[in-house]
Amino acid sequence: MELWELLDDTGRPTGDLHPRGEAMPPGTFHAIIGVWTIHRRLKRVLITLRAPEKVICPGKWENTGGSVIAGESPAQAASRELREETGLATSPEALQPLAVIQNGQVFANCYINYTDIPQDGIRLQPGETVNYRWASLEEIDALIAANRFAEPEIIQYQTCRPYLHEALAAL
Repeated sequence: MELWELLDDTGRPTGDLHPRGEAMPPGTFHAIIGVWTIHRRLKRVLITLRAPEKVICPGKWENTGGSVIAGESPAQAASRELREETGLATSPEALQPLAVIQNGQVFANCYINYTDIPQDGIRLQPGETVNYRWASLEEIDALIAANRFAEPEIIQYQTCRPYLHEALAAL
């Protein structure tokens, strides 16, 4: 059973643990992560297509993301989720923090990850993702406009887009 550390409205741990999948107590929050992986040579951002059997946003495009498990830092969770969902091995220290966004009952900790792997070097996680692509910001904008991007990640993207644009322009 996956446990989350409950957070207060400022994002600080309350000391209470909560099982994933159960309704969270009112006024509590939990931490999630969002990673925007930038391919240095391609100057594109990695997005993955959610598996059709997923309960939330099946068949929609998204960035790498997931919940912070009790005992993990957000950066450790981001490193773990990258490895699980894409096969990319990145240390927590290599991730560049972008923003922390409070939305609903979550605090989303967003990061940039840079990579130089071969363009076809992504390994998808069965049951989670079924496809991937290296997309420009304009392509992501078009997916959002066409309602083909996962709704929960749109706020992350809109918040992080200026930083992603700057990071891509600097390559």
